[in-house]
Amino acid sequence: MSSGNLLEPNLDHPALVSLTRPTSTQIWPIANGGDLIEVEGTGLWIYEARWYAALGGELPYDVLMRIVFDGVNTRCDELRMLERPDDRRPLRSSDLRAIPMDWLLRTAIDQQTVYHLGENDQLVAVYGKTAKQSYRKGLATLAARGRRRTTEDQLERVAKVYRAAVASGQPPTAAVERELRLKNRNTAKKWVQRARAAGCLPPALGERRGGMAT
Repeated sequence: MSSGNLLEPNLDHPALVSLTRPTSTQIWPIANGGDLIEVEGTGLWIYEARWYAALGGELPYDVLMRIVFDGVNTRCDELRMLERPDDRRPLRSSDLRAIPMDWLLRTAIDQQTVYHLGENDQLVAVYGKTAKQSYRKGLATLAARGRRRTTEDQLERVAKVYRAAVASGQPPTAAVERELRLKNRNTAKKWVQRARAAGCLPPALGERRGGMAT
């Protein structure tokens, strides 16, 4: 479902063309790019990239932000600063530091328009509070799934290191601590216990001092 490229914002958007700026900072979506990508397992779709313009208020410049989504993570991958038509000042580091970038990015990301499949498999846009709630819920689902996957991968690595250490006659818990760069032996023991509980390692028959299996 392609909608163009990711390259350029729409500099002809009415909010940018206007010679005045709002008295409080406002953020407008000014261009979509790339494909619509599914937020896996949620039934939601969002654009691969979207340009936003943050204008007015105390901002010393017009701020353009490209927000991209790769199917898992949302981030800003490009920023542009333009002169305000009502305040043509030179680019200064002190002004750049005064721009509340964290707030601008959070607000832009919260304004993502999401889509869901309607009748006849047509994508229907969801706006406003409903869109924000659906989008946040979808990202939370992805984040939880990612954490589970990371933990599973880590436990499989623990089991691999442990078995290799046993086969070579080394203390396996010490090997887990060293290879995974854990902070101490107790942390390594807990990871080994979790690997056993997850079925990545067989139940312990007993351990000698130093972590050697008996």
